[in-house]
Amino acid sequence: MATLLSLSKFLPLVMPYAPTVPKPVALNSLRLAAREFCIDTKCWREIVSVTIVNGPVVAAPNAYSALVQIEQAWWGTKELKPVRFSEIDLPKHDDMTIATEPESITQIEENKITVYPLVAGTVKLSGYFAPLAGPTYNVIASSGTVVQDQENMVPDFLFQNYAEAIAQGALGKIKTIPDQDYTDPQMAGVHIANFNAAIGRAHTNAIKGQQRARVRVKAHWF
Repeated sequence: MATLLSLSKFLPLVMPYAPTVPKPVALNSLRLAAREFCIDTKCWREIVSVTIVNGPVVAAPNAYSALVQIEQAWWGTKELKPVRFSEIDLPKHDDMTIATEPESITQIEENKITVYPLVAGTVKLSGYFAPLAGPTYNVIASSGTVVQDQENMVPDFLFQNYAEAIAQGALGKIKTIPDQDYTDPQMAGVHIANFNAAIGRAHTNAIKGQQRARVRVKAHWF
């Protein structure tokens, strides 16, 4: 299971190039960039075990992540076939008497899976994950202080290996926000191009299972 760290670790790579952007906006942009990076590269792979009782269950390695895609799944030593939700016979899905073990697994929401036929038991799955897309900060009512929410957590390998790339994605988002003193469509295009190029390189590494390999050459964007 990946070790998590706060997205605030990425801020020194963003704030010098957009010094007036509010911290919550910077964190939001970083998280969305990290999410896009993980979805496009499939660099965050985990194996998780979930227990099915009588219906769909959340399948995620921690409270800060969302399942993007099922890679493989097993019911004991039996491999389950990943299928689209539309392929399931819905009228029979809830009937737990038609089989003693399932044949397939499907993702019904971003973070929930179920098996078919529906049987109680444990599923072990290998999947691709990404940071959550939910709220990123809260305000303490008594003081008005903005505090970082728990969703601002990502795997440490994203910082170790792809921090500058994700910062580029965040800056691209920040500088396309309209009518701000940090709005800069021209530079946003540069940041986004750098981000997309990094996604292309990382996708190849992720396919080879190198999502936690150390970076050998440090990129320089500026």
